[in-house]
Amino acid sequence: MNSVTDTSHVIQDNLPSMWNAKDNYSSLSLTHNNLWVSFRGHGKAHQKEAASVRSNNSIPKSCGIYYFEIHIISKGRDGFIGIGLTSRKSVTNRLPGLDKNSYGYHGDDGCIFSSSSSGKPYGPSFTTNDVIGCGLNTITNTCFYTKNGIFLGHAFQNVPSNLYPTIGLQTSGETIAANFGQESFMYDIEGISSSFRQKLIDSIIKRKLPSHTVSTAPDYMHELVLSYLVHHGHCRSARAFASATDQDIAESEASMVQRQQIHNYILSGKISEVIKMCDSFYPDLFESNLELKFRVKCQQFLEILSGNDSINLEAFNGTENIFPYEDSNSIENSNISTARTYKELASLVYFGRNELIPIVNVMLERKLMTEELTSYYQDIFSIFVYPDPMNSPLTYLLDNSQRISLGNYLNSVILMRLNLPANPPLHTLLQYANQTWKYMQEKEVSSTALLSINHFCT
Repeated sequence: MNSVTDTSHVIQDNLPSMWNAKDNYSSLSLTHNNLWVSFRGHGKAHQKEAASVRSNNSIPKSCGIYYFEIHIISKGRDGFIGIGLTSRKSVTNRLPGLDKNSYGYHGDDGCIFSSSSSGKPYGPSFTTNDVIGCGLNTITNTCFYTKNGIFLGHAFQNVPSNLYPTIGLQTSGETIAANFGQESFMYDIEGISSSFRQKLIDSIIKRKLPSHTVSTAPDYMHELVLSYLVHHGHCRSARAFASATDQDIAESEASMVQRQQIHNYILSGKISEVIKMCDSFYPDLFESNLELKFRVKCQQFLEILSGNDSINLEAFNGTENIFPYEDSNSIENSNISTARTYKELASLVYFGRNELIPIVNVMLERKLMTEELTSYYQDIFSIFVYPDPMNSPLTYLLDNSQRISLGNYLNSVILMRLNLPANPPLHTLLQYANQTWKYMQEKEVSSTALLSINHFCT
């Protein structure tokens, strides 16, 4: 459980996680990994005798909703305990809320204070064994409190950024324990965050577009949908949608069927069939794109390794020259891989030597082997020495995501060959939206902590 929700982009080390032993008044004692605070001064019923401590980090504006809880271990003599937020410049010899740029909820009278010694009624008082939560919504710049898991309402408006969670004690025996997300919270902060996220989504959906874009929106949306269906080879859906929206399809149905079949072969690991279809319907496709040929051959090597594809060794004049200094029994009994037969090893060695290496040599001559491709190639030739490739450090090569990536790449290359867009406009729009979202993150737009493009694509 974390004290800030849906914020993978927020560096966790930058969030408040404990009290700062170097940023507190001398009358306080910090224990339990700087999560417990006790008042050890003489203590008088006067604010000048108070002592406060700030957290180790401030609350980033980009975190969306931040929340922490304080367990009152003991109210001590008088229970003059203040919980809230303060700036770096606020003094530490007063309870939070009494100094400039500080906000606090006080336990003795249930009043809240905002940069003033004059408080106003807010909620109930709190005492020993109570759990008081404090939350900051950096999107609306509002602060709220909870007591024993019950929401008490918004306490402060227009709260500035980069404040620190702060606890203030004033009389002897007062002791608290902080929970910055190390344990589950008493209050359902996750549920509140989800509810607020939905409000943001609803407000975005309801936002009206400028009038000059509305008139063309339906036609444009229809074009986006149709181009997406065509791109992925969904023939029947594309035909039905085109008919319903009075559109023409730029690609023949036969061509879409071919692309979809090729894609299905890739997803099932039948790379030999992929090569046959490409050679039949798109001659010279691989020779005109060596990187594509390299990636297809690498995937074929992996599928042979996994037992999903095979090659006909007899077509290559037998296997007698693959292991010229070894007999089949010594190879099968070697420690290269006890799970594979001599024929399987022969296929892998032959394929690597006669299919992959020549392509790589040509790509090296033409300076087409990038660092990424070189690293990938090295991993390809390293994985088959493991007795159990699926449990090896290179198991990512056998993940289905590799097939999906190759399928998308090959599909785009074929489309370009047909003078069609390599990527559907819908993908381009999503990429643009995603880059915009990342830019907003960099500029610390708070709503990006709760929203991402994925929330609109489900």
